Formats: sequence, C-alpha cells, structure tokens
Amino acid sequence: MDIIRHTTGAYVGAISVARTIETMEPGETWETNTQEVSLSNAQVACSRYGYTSGRRYTVSCPRSAEGVITITRVE
Repeated sequence: MDIIRHTTGAYVGAISVARTIETMEPGETWETNTQEVSLSNAQVACSRYGYTSGRRYTVSCPRSAEGVITITRVE
C-alpha cells in the first residue's frame, strides 16, 4: 500500500483516500487519524470506489479509539 497525496488543485499535499485505497491488497489494513483524513471522506471514498471496482472495504473509527480510523480491504 502506498499513501498517495494530491499534487494539484485545492488540496495539494492532502492524502487522497480514493487513490490510496486503490493500492491496497486484500487483507491489508491502513490506520490513519481524523487530523489527516476526514472520517466521512474515508467512508464515502471506500463506498464509491468499492461499488465501481467490485472491491470491499471496511471503515472503523470507534469513539474509544480517539480519532484513529482503520480501513481494511476485505476482498
């Protein structure tokens, strides 16, 4: 898995969730936090990319995790 950042546009330097999850292999997990990635952005990106690509992802951010977002590629 590679962390991909935006190189153009208004979000230069920010993590591109859609392009990052595209590089994930089945069973791979990515842990990030809410300061780097918006939880809602991660959820929407995984849902939309999963729908178009046929891949499945889970996104978890329990309150007890204090802002840690865990994204796992299931298939």
